[in-house]
Amino acid sequence: MAVPEQTPGEIAEPTVFFLPSVPGRGDDGRPALALKPLDDGRLALPLYTALDRLVAGCGDRQPWVAVLESKVEQVFRDSGADVAIVDAELSDDARWGDDTEPVGLGDYREAVAGHEQDAKGDSHGY
Repeated sequence: MAVPEQTPGEIAEPTVFFLPSVPGRGDDGRPALALKPLDDGRLALPLYTALDRLVAGCGDRQPWVAVLESKVEQVFRDSGADVAIVDAELSDDARWGDDTEPVGLGDYREAVAGHEQDAKGDSHGY
């Protein structure tokens, strides 16, 4: 990733990615990330380059966590995801509503639980 240019004496702000999460915490106490099951059976870790892109892609009710760019690779490895997707737009039925969780969240939890048993690392959150 390109590093923005700085003027002398200016302190650079760290680059942050926004990751969708689900309510609650993983067994390790970290926020539980919302991995997205893909049609081919793989799990994707959605990453958003700006908060407004997360809102556009997931809706304004989506829980999220911010992760420093320097930690994203470790978060990806620890998540159990097979691939990362950047600034993806979720379908309407996969978004959080005012009083509802996304359609299929139970299926999502089952898919993640099944994938955790198959994955080498079983940590799913930061």
